[in-house]
This record gives sequence, structure tokens and C-alpha cells, in this order.
Amino acid sequence: MTDSATTMNLSLHIIGDAFVDLFCRLEAGLPEKGGDARLDNPIQTMAGGSAVNTATHLTSLLRHFCATAPITDDDDDDDDDDSSRKDIETSCRPLVQLQTVVNPKDEYGKLLLQHAEQHGFVILNCNSALSSNSYNNDDDDDNNDDDSNISKGTAHCVCIVHEGDRSFMSYTGCMDNFKVSDINAKALIATEETSASPTTTQQQQ
Repeated sequence: MTDSATTMNLSLHIIGDAFVDLFCRLEAGLPEKGGDARLDNPIQTMAGGSAVNTATHLTSLLRHFCATAPITDDDDDDDDDDSSRKDIETSCRPLVQLQTVVNPKDEYGKLLLQHAEQHGFVILNCNSALSSNSYNNDDDDDNNDDDSNISKGTAHCVCIVHEGDRSFMSYTGCMDNFKVSDINAKALIATEETSASPTTTQQQQ
């Protein structure tokens, strides 16, 4: 493995929304007003939102391509090829970080944080209304708390699927207050070499 590979530490930043999707499939049709519709399948709850989906799929792609990266001749001489392979995968795979807003105290926020941990990317919670946001920033500033937003829950969406069409009922919650000033700029400009695109920022650390 070359010196450049061992020192590579790329970080890909995604900035956007985080939702929890609740899928409700109405095979029997929509209920009448005040009525009841029986479901053939249980309601499914899963992590969603365009930014969460991007972070999830990007992490999966990076894991796949790093896992299939060729091993150098020097690495083939090692007895512990499996250990060497894992080292190569870790060194070449960029860290995906998602900057978004969740309420880590409610069930939907916890679901999203657990989803990120399971899939191998990091959520940088930019919710300035929570003093617990200090774990994402170097500076502790209790004056940043916004009492009007603390009670707002994590964004979630009910998706009703019927006859091939999808209808939505969305609660944006704390996402309503996600501002440019909430973005963790320190994480974006941690080094001199930083490039940005409309959806992601890539930096060489």
C-alpha cells in the first residue's frame, strides 16, 4: 500500500433534509370520512428524506468500491490478508457526514441517528435549538437555545400508497428552522483544500 493511500482521509459533506417516512399501503381503497380502512400490510417506518437517502447510498457505494479495490504486491505477501484488506478499505473510504436537523430526544430523531450509525455515516446535528448540539461544535453557547423550537419534533412524513399513486402528509418540525447560519462551517473548512458542489462538499484533510 502506498504512502498516499495510508494518509488519505477524505470527507464528503451532504447538507439537507432528514425525514422519517411512514408508508401506508391502502389495497382496499381510501376510507370514507369518519370511516375505517383495513390494511393488508403493516405500516412501515423507515429513514428517509433526500439528504439521508443520498448519504445512505453514497456510503454503500464507497464501501463497495473500496472493498473491491486491488491489493498491491506488498500486501499480498502478508499472512493476514483479511486484516490487510480491512486496513485498505478503511484508509481509502471517505467519511460521509450529513449536516441536517433532528430532535435527538424524540423517537424519530433516535431512529435517524441509529440508521446513520448502522449504515456507517455521521449525522452532524445542526439543530441550534438544542443545547445538546454542543457535541457537534467546539464552542458551548447556551445562549443559542431557541425555546420556540425545542419542542418541535423531528420531521416525518406519512406516505399513502393507493393504486400506484403516492400521497403525502408531512410534518416538517424542526426542519423549518434550518438556516444557513446553522451549518457547521468548521467541519467544511477544516483544511485549505475544499471544493463545493450544489449538493456535496469534498475536502482533503
